[in-house]
Amino acid sequence: MNAVLAVEALRAGYKKFGARALNGEEGRWAFEHLVVDDARLKEIGFHGLLQPLNITPYDHEGGGAARIQQWDGEKWVLQTDWIKADHELLRPLIEAKSAAYAKEHGITPRNPKSEE
Repeated sequence: MNAVLAVEALRAGYKKFGARALNGEEGRWAFEHLVVDDARLKEIGFHGLLQPLNITPYDHEGGGAARIQQWDGEKWVLQTDWIKADHELLRPLIEAKSAAYAKEHGITPRNPKSEE
């Protein structure tokens, strides 16, 4: 699945910047503007294994759901439906820990709005 995300992000980057080696900023842009819809998932054979994604500078999850799968010796078998994270509970914890880490390490948090 990581390979699918990398290839699709490169496709997004190539579409915007041209089919060439992307620099770090362009690569980040490509991942932060990654859209993989249901039609594309069907086209590449990942329908049902990966949820449609819409990653943005503000939402690096792009959908925030996962499925548990188990290898039965021959194929992957889905064990659950899509499970979404509890963002209302987790987001404040993530923000607080991120702010504390940034302060401790002298990091100025990035503001994606300033990059638009």
